[in-house]
Amino acid sequence: MTALIIGICIGSIYGMMALGIAVVHRGTRMVNFAHGEMGAVGVYAYIQWHVLDHLSGPAGLLVGFVITGLLGVGFGYIVLAMSRSARGALAPVIASFGVYLAIRAVTVGVWGPREPYRLPELFGAGGVRVGDETVPFSYLGSLATVLAVGAALWAAARFTTVGIQLRATVANRDAAELAGIRTRRLQLLSWFVGTGLAFVAAVLYFQTAYVAAGSIDVVLISTFAIAALAGFEHFGAIAVAAAVYGIVNAFLDRYFTFSGRDVVALAVLVVMLFVVPRGLMIARSERYA
Repeated sequence: MTALIIGICIGSIYGMMALGIAVVHRGTRMVNFAHGEMGAVGVYAYIQWHVLDHLSGPAGLLVGFVITGLLGVGFGYIVLAMSRSARGALAPVIASFGVYLAIRAVTVGVWGPREPYRLPELFGAGGVRVGDETVPFSYLGSLATVLAVGAALWAAARFTTVGIQLRATVANRDAAELAGIRTRRLQLLSWFVGTGLAFVAAVLYFQTAYVAAGSIDVVLISTFAIAALAGFEHFGAIAVAAAVYGIVNAFLDRYFTFSGRDVVALAVLVVMLFVVPRGLMIARSERYA
């Protein structure tokens, strides 16, 4: 039972990262390969603000989120410029790899000499007893955060004017523009929120890991597989795929000692992609279209 709970908690962190990818993709139809590095910049900003300069922790989290979101908006402007100049759909994707390398170089140059860092515990030490074992507060707090954010996004997409306009833009951008919807603003909002979620996911992940250049890549490889299983946009499918990945990881860690256990969990996602190449929770008639 403990391994199951921990697995769901671990999966929720990966799900949060994938959720950010899905938010960007919903609004822009693009997969951003610099997603994790943008989140890492926010984490380093939080470290500088709170850990190194000893300023307010909550304010540092807000600063990190805003900086990450603004990075996404800045790249969003570049993507819009590329789309206007008709450079093709691959140009922004290739540009995201360039942004990835540029951000990595900056973070290594500015914060690398003092790595690794340790983030303060957001949810406190200790945990909850489940049988003869303890589930750490860091895991439970991460799960609660992801559930709260996911519920808020679902409600915003369903019941707010902005959410409805975004869904209309995704369904048919030309028709949305004819209806007077400012699709460009919605795209930039998607960049801000989506990349901001990358920061939230990175903070949750680094509650149980050291912060060092490139360490976020461990999350990103599996996250893109989770997002692919969701067709890069289905929130419910992200939750299922992330839970599967986390549970497999937790049980492997508990009962097996061989190296490369993460590869096995990732292989499970790859096999699922072969079975449903269009993604989970998509109508059977559309999966192989």
